[in-house]
Amino acid sequence: MVNLNNSKITNFLSKLSTDNVHKSNIELIKEIPPKNAKYNENKLDLPDNFEEYLLKKI
Repeated sequence: MVNLNNSKITNFLSKLSTDNVHKSNIELIKEIPPKNAKYNENKLDLPDNFEEYLLKKI
C-alpha cells in the first residue's frame, strides 16, 4: 500500500502533475483505501503446465 501522507510521495506526485512533459499523461491521482486480502479455494481453469508450475512454488 502506498501512503500519500508520505511527503516524498506527495512531492513526487506534485512534481509529476505540474511538469509540462508529464502532466498531460496523468488522468487521476487518487488514494484507494486498503482492503484485507480475500482468498479463494475454488479450482481455476488453468493450463496444466501453468498449474503445475504454481503448485511447485507453494
